[in-house]
Amino acid sequence: MFGRFITTLMVMITLLLVVIGNTTASAKDDSYFNPNKRSSVLAGSGVLGDPAPFVNIGSDRLGGTVVISSLVPNIGPVITVSLLEPGQNGTLSVQQGLFMNLEETAKLISYLRKGPNWEKTARENKVFGYSKTIGEVNMAYGSTEKTELVFVTTEDQSIFMQLEVTIAGNPIKYRFEMSAAQKFANQLQHFHDTATPAKAPENPKGDKEKDKLFD
Repeated sequence: MFGRFITTLMVMITLLLVVIGNTTASAKDDSYFNPNKRSSVLAGSGVLGDPAPFVNIGSDRLGGTVVISSLVPNIGPVITVSLLEPGQNGTLSVQQGLFMNLEETAKLISYLRKGPNWEKTARENKVFGYSKTIGEVNMAYGSTEKTELVFVTTEDQSIFMQLEVTIAGNPIKYRFEMSAAQKFANQLQHFHDTATPAKAPENPKGDKEKDKLFD
């Protein structure tokens, strides 16, 4: 049941991709997430919303994040992160998806928020050619074995935050510029805060006839 729901959800997200001719792309280094933005240009194609850009280290392709919230039966609120990037034919599509409950989403947000302070520390102490795992996030549903956020500095003094999704022992690395990582955090925060809460089961009180059954 859950597998069918997730598959349907991913297909719906892919179908939301639209070709837009005259949309202005967000500033490359802008950390601001605009929840009211209807569409953006990503890798030459249009996509709904305001994605945070990343680079897939393995394919060297530019992609972006699309986030939605939904209420999954027997699980509760789920935050779905679709990692969009061009496939081999150049068509923009969902290459990977993350499915987190609200607790795990908040955890990922807190990891992303550490980035600017860690960057400041790295630059002040000239710590380059270094990486450290900030933390791991568990999926509410999915085939991912492990999802980690990694802080990375390079010898040329570039600093990134890297989302590493390991499937069947193979890590897929999505590298975010620091400003893009903060935009991703803001994007997640918005959908975390506006997610539909799980409906509590009805529990009527004061039914005297039923109460007699449980003396």
